Amino acid sequence: MSSRDVCLTRSQEVLCLRELGLIATTEVSSGGVGGFTLRGVAEAKIGPPQRTALISGSMSWRPHPDLVHTVRGCIGSVLCETAEARFERDAWLAILESDPGTLTREGNPAHFTASALPVSQNLDMVCLVLHRRIGLWVQPGGHFEPDDHSVWDAALRETLEETGLSGTVSSKPIDTSRHPAPCGVGDWHLDLRFLLVVDEDQPDDEQLTLSEESHDVGWFPVDDLPEQIVPDLVATVSGLQEVR
Repeated sequence: MSSRDVCLTRSQEVLCLRELGLIATTEVSSGGVGGFTLRGVAEAKIGPPQRTALISGSMSWRPHPDLVHTVRGCIGSVLCETAEARFERDAWLAILESDPGTLTREGNPAHFTASALPVSQNLDMVCLVLHRRIGLWVQPGGHFEPDDHSVWDAALRETLEETGLSGTVSSKPIDTSRHPAPCGVGDWHLDLRFLLVVDEDQPDDEQLTLSEESHDVGWFPVDDLPEQIVPDLVATVSGLQEVR
């Protein structure tokens, strides 16, 4: 599916967020105008002509327009083979269109992140980090920063910061993940996960850099992953074996 701009109606946006659990309550006023309350956010009214952001938060910086554009395009490019997947994709687009502040860590109750799965050039090894907060092996990734002018800038930067690795990042996400965020109670991360083929000819643990966010970092064979790994990452790595 090619990347595209999607404009959902207000009622579609609300439906998407309600089904994803991002709307706490729903009310109907005597005048027939619906309203909803986000977790930890004051009530917002539904219906034209006023448009109120679905996600609330005070931005410490304003995302670059190119960053917003590339995130939107990457979400729209996700291949959706089921109705559930299409629903999820459209909900993500609705969240992004509602407020660019969802590209900062202040976005509440959900904000976008970018990550990359570093792989060897022959796709038989993956590099993972042992996340300090959640105690599980994950791919490097995290929040967008003011200097990120594209989603790929963020994925490359996070990989370099957390592993010391550089390489070539895929133009489209290989996967997406919506999961509870360790950075705030009740928050969700909407993560765009890319593939990053490293520059190094041979993976070497001694060449890796350990960041303050991790207990450990290392290379693993795709068919011998650590037991304490984020569950949804297993399927992503398994897909690499099919294209080798």
